[in-house]
Amino acid sequence: VVSAGDFNNDGQSETVVGYDDNDSIDIFTIYNTGSFRDLKKYSVGGAPNFVVLDYINHDSYIDIVVVNTDSDDISILLGYGNGNFADAITYSIDSRPFSVAVGDLNNDNRSDLVVSYLQSARIDVLLGYGNGSFANPIKYAIDSMSYCVVMDDFNNDNCLDVAVAAYNTGYMYVFLGYGNGSLSTPRKFRTGASPVFLMVADFDYDTHLDLVVTNYLSNTVGIFIGYGNGSFKEQITYSADWRPWALTVGDLNNDDRLDIVAATIAFSTITILFGYEDGSFINNTIIPVGNIPESVGIGDFNNDSYPDIIVVTASENFVSILLGYGNGSFATQIKCPTGSTAGSVAIADLNNDRLLDIVVVGESNVITMFGSPNLVLRKQTGLVTGNNSRSRSFVINDFNNDNHMDIIVANSGTNNIGVFLGYGNFSFTNQTTYSTGLNSSPYSIATGHFNNDTYLDIVTANFRSDSIAVFLGYGDGSFTNQTTYSTGSSSSPYSISVGYFNNDLNPDIIVINYNNNKVGIFLGHGNGMFDVIRLYSMSYGSHPSSLVVADFSDDGKMDFAVINNGTDSLSIYLQTC
Repeated sequence: VVSAGDFNNDGQSETVVGYDDNDSIDIFTIYNTGSFRDLKKYSVGGAPNFVVLDYINHDSYIDIVVVNTDSDDISILLGYGNGNFADAITYSIDSRPFSVAVGDLNNDNRSDLVVSYLQSARIDVLLGYGNGSFANPIKYAIDSMSYCVVMDDFNNDNCLDVAVAAYNTGYMYVFLGYGNGSLSTPRKFRTGASPVFLMVADFDYDTHLDLVVTNYLSNTVGIFIGYGNGSFKEQITYSADWRPWALTVGDLNNDDRLDIVAATIAFSTITILFGYEDGSFINNTIIPVGNIPESVGIGDFNNDSYPDIIVVTASENFVSILLGYGNGSFATQIKCPTGSTAGSVAIADLNNDRLLDIVVVGESNVITMFGSPNLVLRKQTGLVTGNNSRSRSFVINDFNNDNHMDIIVANSGTNNIGVFLGYGNFSFTNQTTYSTGLNSSPYSIATGHFNNDTYLDIVTANFRSDSIAVFLGYGDGSFTNQTTYSTGSSSSPYSISVGYFNNDLNPDIIVINYNNNKVGIFLGHGNGMFDVIRLYSMSYGSHPSSLVVADFSDDGKMDFAVINNGTDSLSIYLQTC
């Protein structure tokens, strides 16, 4: 049996399921796992390895910037603001570019680019014209190839600066910007062996920007706490799983502290470091993901206000979503197909639908994937109804007037009803039982105000004792002992409901009898008492098994519908007088 109620007062109904062959009932919440739809590919250059999203031509629409390593160029895809992009504009640069950072280096309100290279020991600055095109590069030496470059204001002078991870030297280079597009001589800061990826954040909340780096061969993540003048403290390192590569930063456990996620490619895992306010981190948490995780990001992909993690793996045709629970723990990864192997990932709402979308680089293309709800039922809690209880029916309402939904169960195997009072947070009291009589086997339960005292009462259809049982409520979740009424010899009442059948404002009870193929009505007196049953014959051999009451003809009179187990049919009975 299935019904619904709001058990945590959030305005959304949960689903309750009872099982005839089980000793429990389960409550399921509607849960959005998040998904992606409408994959679209745009051609770019050879071996695209890095993607960022920014406003390149300042039209308030997000654009895509892709670094193409094999074709030695950058692709710019200007956005239309609706999730679609123009064909790529290509800019040739030096050999083997790998990463790019976007920002306004010369304070002209136009986006500029800084590019790092795998084959050249330098970075290039490309000043933008504000229309998606760029000037010739300005070159700065760094003594090493580099996988990553970032931009931000490290010395609080309102001019953007540049930091580069110099892979072969074991140093991070920091160039201070002059605000005119030119950069200072770099300052060097010792990292671990083979620094790969950089990110900027304020880890110690002192308003000075800090840097985090993955040290590939040292198997560590390094933190550089900034002084706010373009200089940094000596690196503090934290162990990661083998071969940390990409990074992302966010608050994963809702403690208002920044945490770090590193994609560790050797063992196909991610390493999570949870942060403290002073910029330090606790021991790592390692989560398995797909093969060779090459890129990682944080976003709320299922709109539950909890941060999730997205991982792109280099050798597989999908991205992985790890849905967060808001406490630093995550569900098992959900795989979303990309149609091809993918690399770098960037996250934004590309089509202004308030759902996060992603852009990933593929094989000579860039792929847009649009966020989409994916609603499923997830078990929230279970209630034990007792050994051999065989709970065939239940009702949901507020039986103790505390504004929290409660559940009362008809336990056909143990001949009782079970009361679970809710606390409004998916938790309930232990079951309190009321007997329906020896060998009664209550098959169905309904609720109504039978004695006009504003307190909800209960009635059950007792299959084996050929009776109904009325329990009057006290308004605090407790009930009187049963008062029984016969449904007729060998009747086997199967399903029960409450309605107004004689228009006297007193609720009546309607029951269907499985064995004698009859429907019975108990007219209520409004004081908790009822007349003897009035029986009406149904089709021979119909064996009615389920009942619902409603005004189907919209004439103000109560009708009812019955499912007939014996004839595999549905019957609708309209009241005519």
